[in-house]
Amino acid sequence: MEDEMVAAAAPSAEHASPENIEFFEKKIRPILAEQCYECHSATSQKLRGGLRVDSRAGLLRGGENGPALNP
Repeated sequence: MEDEMVAAAAPSAEHASPENIEFFEKKIRPILAEQCYECHSATSQKLRGGLRVDSRAGLLRGGENGPALNP
């Protein structure tokens, strides 16, 4: 799962710079983990809005209201 989250930091994991990966790991992942995973991850008791934010695929697929991001 961790590799999938790194991939979410850039349109393509192969093109993610070390700086972008570091930024994602230090600034973005902690916010998602603290604020979003409880309701929007594979470990959620009830997935809210059909949205998973714990993988790149989940973010791109989105939920009931469409994609969560547009790379």
